[in-house]
Amino acid sequence: MPLALGVRENERIFIGDDIAIAVVKQEGGYTRVVIDAPKDKKIVREKLAEGDLRDKLLNHQQD
Repeated sequence: MPLALGVRENERIFIGDDIAIAVVKQEGGYTRVVIDAPKDKKIVREKLAEGDLRDKLLNHQQD
């Protein structure tokens, strides 16, 4: 089951030892985040993901 978190501006979430996600601005239903991760980690917005990658992401979220 996915983890859902409530995060305020200027708070960070850590994933393992090498990934940090910071919420830098929330305004009118829009959230701006900064992701600090190693270059070998693929980071793609869902609406930009295509084909197999999109299917893989969607299926993983449903597990």
